[in-house]
Amino acid sequence: MDVQVPTSICYKQNDVISWGFLSHRQDEGDEEVHDWFKILLDKTEYEKAKRSSPEDVPQSHDDVKKYYRDFVRKLYNHIRKFLEEELPAFGFQEETIQFIFSVPATWSPGVAEDPKQLAKEARFGKGGSSHSVENSRLASLKRRLQPYALSAPRLAGTR
Repeated sequence: MDVQVPTSICYKQNDVISWGFLSHRQDEGDEEVHDWFKILLDKTEYEKAKRSSPEDVPQSHDDVKKYYRDFVRKLYNHIRKFLEEELPAFGFQEETIQFIFSVPATWSPGVAEDPKQLAKEARFGKGGSSHSVENSRLASLKRRLQPYALSAPRLAGTR
């Protein structure tokens, strides 16, 4: 089963209070929940969304980058904490770790570098001397090539 963390982040008075699966969903007036913002890193997609439904799109493209950077910073902290607590013999700073972020295959090469740069700003690749950050279009391509294999069992009534 392929479980992905939802690209969701919740702010209260400009501070991140939850992210991913734990994002708050109640409307308390002073909380802001932002979802599905990764695709808007592509400025073309951002402008298209802004024209079609401006009320559902962040105020600026810089806001989209901020949400993504804050989201991956929380993700990084979670990964690091998990590895340090669950695998204490695993020396997080000493190990060679390659963090790979998938990007949509339809993005232009310049846009595809944005998530990598934002991940680096969020500490990915900086926690140890042998840590690196890469983008992968292969992961996106692999998903596009497997829709039949993923949906065939559902058609047969199994999960």
